[in-house]
Amino acid sequence: MEGFMQQQSPGSSKHPKPNMKSRGLRLEHITLIRLLEIFANILIWIILFLLMVQVVGRYVLNTLPEWSSEESTLLFLMWMAAVGASLGSANNSHLVVDSLVKVFPKKMQRVIEIIVYIIVTIFLVVAFYVTAQLAWLNRATLTPRLQIPMSLVQASIPFAMGIMLYYNIKYFVLSFRKESSDKEL
Repeated sequence: MEGFMQQQSPGSSKHPKPNMKSRGLRLEHITLIRLLEIFANILIWIILFLLMVQVVGRYVLNTLPEWSSEESTLLFLMWMAAVGASLGSANNSHLVVDSLVKVFPKKMQRVIEIIVYIIVTIFLVVAFYVTAQLAWLNRATLTPRLQIPMSLVQASIPFAMGIMLYYNIKYFVLSFRKESSDKEL
């Protein structure tokens, strides 16, 4: 997870990294990423513990505690996927079709990059809205075994969409700042 702090090799990605000269931006960005990393680590340890309890309970004790069901593991896996996707977006390491973009001339590459940012932003806004509504509608529905609200599980998706939207907009703005500073030179 330390990839964010490492320098990129020239030409390795067309997507800008945050300007680390700005102390406020740096502190905010690292703090949010660090919180996501801590949350991801906690989730991994919880999942490993639950799996260990399930294996020992099933094969050694022949009984399982109610709280260690597959349902609880799936709840934490959903959140782990959401946090992982958020970290990928925060580190700007999501999948990009660079080979297709490189076929076009430089000016066209910039247009395609803008179109991609706009499409991704629209998708994230719609996905955030729809999944937040779904989580809200299912707030009274309980999971069968643990009797916790389904909205707790489903809230992981709008959580991830919100963080990814934040970083998508942030990198879009930073790419314009980088382009304008490149033109001034």
